[in-house]
Amino acid sequence: MFGIGQKRAKTSITAKDAFQFPGLVNFFVGLQKGAITEWQALQLSAVYACIRLISQSIGMLPLSLHQKTQSDTKIISRLAAENPLNRVLGIMANPMCTAYMFKQTMQTWTLMYGNAYAEIQRNGAGDVVALWPISPLNMRIEIVDNVKKYIYTRPTGEKIMFDQSLILHIPGLSFDGIQGYSPISIMRSELQLATALQDFGTSYFQNGTNLGSVITHPGHLGEKARVHLKEDVEKNFSGLSNAQKMIILEEGMSFDKINIPAEDAQFISARRFSLEEICRYYGVQLHMIQNLDKASFNNIEQQSLEFRTYCLLPWTTIWEQEIYKNVFDPIMQAQNYYVKYNLNALLRADYTTRMNNYRTGVQMGLYSLNDVCELEDMNPIEGEAGDVHWVNAAMINIDQQINAMPSLVAAPKGGDNNAGDQLPKNSNE
Repeated sequence: MFGIGQKRAKTSITAKDAFQFPGLVNFFVGLQKGAITEWQALQLSAVYACIRLISQSIGMLPLSLHQKTQSDTKIISRLAAENPLNRVLGIMANPMCTAYMFKQTMQTWTLMYGNAYAEIQRNGAGDVVALWPISPLNMRIEIVDNVKKYIYTRPTGEKIMFDQSLILHIPGLSFDGIQGYSPISIMRSELQLATALQDFGTSYFQNGTNLGSVITHPGHLGEKARVHLKEDVEKNFSGLSNAQKMIILEEGMSFDKINIPAEDAQFISARRFSLEEICRYYGVQLHMIQNLDKASFNNIEQQSLEFRTYCLLPWTTIWEQEIYKNVFDPIMQAQNYYVKYNLNALLRADYTTRMNNYRTGVQMGLYSLNDVCELEDMNPIEGEAGDVHWVNAAMINIDQQINAMPSLVAAPKGGDNNAGDQLPKNSNE
């Protein structure tokens, strides 16, 4: 797609080689009759909504580069703002694509095709200066001497081989630990049902839900009369534009509708079940795609938390580990660099929760006031006061608390400090 212009080693791929890699099963299975393609699946609102929600969330969350360093006996983690990779991950992935669009595109490909690839561009010093998305439709993986090789096929048919150190690979659900599998291929049967229901609904309502009506004549109509009557009814009384029009019948004819209402045919229930099935595949809660049938004031907050924990967190973990494995060179790995998604950014639109978190952090001594100002993009408090960490004065060391505890046995009045003598020696005394 982008950035594939550097000179690479060439190799030839045969049909026999293609069948040796399970990842290509997606392509051959897709050739079967009636198969649902990825673009056809996107026409289903549930599929589109799930992919849009997850990919936009991954694209929105800040991804930054950090480094752990040791100072005396402490390990300190700091933002590696001076490293070019931090800008690539957080601002501009390449001169043509922002970091948000890069992450969103890569995640969309993973959710549609099961894999996403990007070429890693480095400068003369070995620093990563750009990441270029590569279409997964033209990429395949080959294992050579227990090392991954990525083979890209140009539209001209030319094949280019990439070493593992040159490709960022974000896989989806995998059965071999090498590459992911297309969710669309896995849930093809469910998508065929959902598409059939959608087509039925379109046809059903496009015809005004009035097909299947019967006009009864007390006598006998000739062939021409039947054709004329049918054409007149279809022309003047069928379809949405003619809905609710009055029909005038002559010669004792009667009009009866025999169509089955959509609710009676369980059409709506079937579509709702299909929606739930698609959400299960993607791990998305129903209320996240505007279905509030099972949402309530008591559970919607917990469901939102489950979306962050069981849907987004696994994806952010994949991103973090794949970047560490493929984008970091051995020097960066040895210097304890790592990347981290900031899931707290999901609270950016929730002012009340954000302020409560800051209040708790300040009272615990975790944040200084200037730390909060920095997180809120506000000017710092001048002087040293803004950098002071505060703690609750009522909290003391547990050892101090034990030493400050009064005696379990109070001394008797009258100045006798031998409290033990005041206790009865026998319960009968």
